Amino acid sequence: MFTCCCHGHRLQPLNQKITSVTQLLTDQTKDHMGLEEQDHMIMGGTFAGVGDFPSLAKVPALSQKDCLHLIKDHTASIRFTAIPSQKHPEGSSPSDISRHNMDLTYTLTSMLTGCYDNGVDDLLGEVQFAFVCFLIGHVYEAFDQWKKMVWLLCSCEEAIATQHELYSSFISVLHFQLKHTPKDFFVDIVSRDNFLTVTLKNFFANLEDCVGAGQDLVKRGLQFRDTLSKKYSWDFTLELNEFAPTVID
Repeated sequence: MFTCCCHGHRLQPLNQKITSVTQLLTDQTKDHMGLEEQDHMIMGGTFAGVGDFPSLAKVPALSQKDCLHLIKDHTASIRFTAIPSQKHPEGSSPSDISRHNMDLTYTLTSMLTGCYDNGVDDLLGEVQFAFVCFLIGHVYEAFDQWKKMVWLLCSCEEAIATQHELYSSFISVLHFQLKHTPKDFFVDIVSRDNFLTVTLKNFFANLEDCVGAGQDLVKRGLQFRDTLSKKYSWDFTLELNEFAPTVID
């Protein structure tokens, strides 16, 4: 659902390979690559190893000094959509800044209109793509992107009233994703907090508080909540007020 070849093509690394290991380059490697190899990498070509390009086979083994000057190969990075760091319009008052940081609808709307050609389908496609990459490919950056996007979607109250299709589909996406993960998968090994229970607690609270959510969407969301509570023994009833941001007047 929502993941198709067009989403994968847009997000996949330029070298068309997804790996859990960060790919690194040295100045030596770049110096030994001819224009053909460099163009090939930039344009998204793929090759199995140094044997595909004779000049790469001439790159000498790395010395200790070389290892100090390794740089990340950006052609090997998944091209995830950047979530805007500024979560409010220019010229916002202090109270508006507080409101936009509590309700991320402005951020979500900005991404839907400015980052995704196909709007909702592309956004949910990226959520799916990130999930598959970290679940199967063990790519940490994909896990981090997945968490950011889930947090973003769960932190919007106004959007729930206007994006019924998005949130109905989002609930379905999460439902099927969680079927493939153990219940303690999202628990922070340091704080022992479960990222997903905290995030979904916020989402369910927004869903119930949103006046224009619609009965069908609210019913679907609360059924999802009850299913998670029963299956994983997650408690979504604890108050969030202790962690809520302070509103500046």
